[in-house]
Amino acid sequence: MTLKHWALVSGAVACLNGLGSPLVLASPWVEPGDAYGRFRLQQAADQGRLDATVTTWPLARSNARNTRPSGESRDQSLWNDLAGNIGGSARVTFSGRTAPDFVRGFGGSVRTAGEVDSTLEYIGDTWALALSPSYVPDPADDEKLRLDGSYLATTFHNWTAGAGYIDRWWGPGWQSSLILSDNARPAPSVWLDRRNTDTSSSPWLSWLGPWQFTGFVSRLESERYVPDANLIGMRLNFRPLDGLEVGFSRLIQWGGEGQPQSLSSFWDSFTGKDNYGSNGERQDPGNQLGGIDLRYGFSVSERTFGLYTQVVGEDEAGYLPSRKVYQLGFDWTSRLLGGQQQWYLEGVDTLSESLFGGDSRPNYAYEHFNYRSGMRYLGRNLATTFDSDARAVTLGVYHFSAPEVQWQLALTWADLNREGGVRFNKGAGTEVDYAVPAFNQEVVMLQISHTRPVAVGEITVQIGLLSDDVVLADDRVSELSGALEWRIPL
Repeated sequence: MTLKHWALVSGAVACLNGLGSPLVLASPWVEPGDAYGRFRLQQAADQGRLDATVTTWPLARSNARNTRPSGESRDQSLWNDLAGNIGGSARVTFSGRTAPDFVRGFGGSVRTAGEVDSTLEYIGDTWALALSPSYVPDPADDEKLRLDGSYLATTFHNWTAGAGYIDRWWGPGWQSSLILSDNARPAPSVWLDRRNTDTSSSPWLSWLGPWQFTGFVSRLESERYVPDANLIGMRLNFRPLDGLEVGFSRLIQWGGEGQPQSLSSFWDSFTGKDNYGSNGERQDPGNQLGGIDLRYGFSVSERTFGLYTQVVGEDEAGYLPSRKVYQLGFDWTSRLLGGQQQWYLEGVDTLSESLFGGDSRPNYAYEHFNYRSGMRYLGRNLATTFDSDARAVTLGVYHFSAPEVQWQLALTWADLNREGGVRFNKGAGTEVDYAVPAFNQEVVMLQISHTRPVAVGEITVQIGLLSDDVVLADDRVSELSGALEWRIPL
């Protein structure tokens, strides 16, 4: 969009500004992008008031009913706040940005230079569906027509089975996940989730405390080095002690054009027999990541605090991740300026084995000698927004003055592509732009975002400031950028 176009759009939105009714959505789960929903659930869990897990998203809204009784009563405020609605809803969304969407966190951001999206959603007692077609006139990934956010799902015996295009976020981080996040667009998938994550009544499982299992199979794009590869994901997370949540995650890239696709090759990938052999020869038909994450949350008076870490490995040794990348973080809440805040201080190191002074392996994390497009989808890393060989520290805060009114600020220092090399191969003939730093660059970035209702719908305005341009493999992010999203209920 040109500055002239932005001026016209901003003027139109300013004319509509006012405290209108909030946009009512009927999504059956709290998903990546819903920072307020995550804040409320995590806060309740840290206070010991919620019998549910809080490090795998999306999370069914029904978990907001799992509050623990206080005396003879049960606090219903969380459920009243996050319940959503049974029935149908519709909306149209207009969005655009002036520069590529490079840095994304849990709160999400506008993805494209321009997009028009329409969504029809229906939530029933056991079925839910959404149809969300969109049009992007100038896409970076060569896909003008999209179905992101579309799905069909049903529940049975506390399980949800579904198919469609939904975002996922695995792990306790707010700025990054090192194994799976919404940094890339959602790939088409089928999935199975445990719906209500409260403690099981089975004596075999009750020791886990609240627990969640999710698994999916996705098909990746045809415009990559290995066209039409499959992505298989599994995650188990549980809370065996008050405040402590443990997660185990795994991703397997398998199959695709020209690669083994037999059941035996899949079994070799699943059981870890696809790593280097004892003679050091490469023998793997699949590319995989395995990770462990921990978070311990607690409360002091009305404030909550959490310490967390995530460790993800490219290979496996002794049934544990090896060739590792790391995340460390601390989050806390406060009540200031007439609202509530969610703070976080988070660091990541994605240069394999470099954090603790080991024998670092550049151009290794998220890369593979067979699947040369790496752990990416349509040009973006499936996990961390900073991609491989980076080190970054972020201080961020969400300010909620009401559920539908929020501010987000994030200040990040990042040393990108520290070894300066680029290993990935997009494949012949692809027109997908890769959001991977082209060489070593050290930058400081400030992101500001504000969401509020207007007279017609709801808007989000975003501003990005960089200490210098960031040069990507196929594009450039300028020092000053802006984005706008306008959601209108129908």
